[in-house]
Amino acid sequence: MQDVRALAGFVAASQRRRQVLEALRDEARRPMEVGRALGVETGNLARLLFQLERKNLIQCLTPAKRSWRVYAITELGRRVLNDQSLSSIHSGLSLHRDKPHDSSTH
Repeated sequence: MQDVRALAGFVAASQRRRQVLEALRDEARRPMEVGRALGVETGNLARLLFQLERKNLIQCLTPAKRSWRVYAITELGRRVLNDQSLSSIHSGLSLHRDKPHDSSTH
């Protein structure tokens, strides 16, 4: 089984990955529904879904279908989403992004 802390870092590295997991937290959804909720085009969402599925954070409940697929968060995905290190990593990244860049140090 993959390390929850390492996966928390993977999720925290992309705000959209975390948003997709959050969107699937309470119910299984089709990509179109997730994209609409997040304001992301389905084409861009497909890459995120593939990344999260490959890490076993989500699963496709209808893999035999080519369209109208339905995705759900896995138990591992829930553990990563609920992991305290994800919150602290995400907060640290936000603080770092918001911090003004001092060009005199370079």
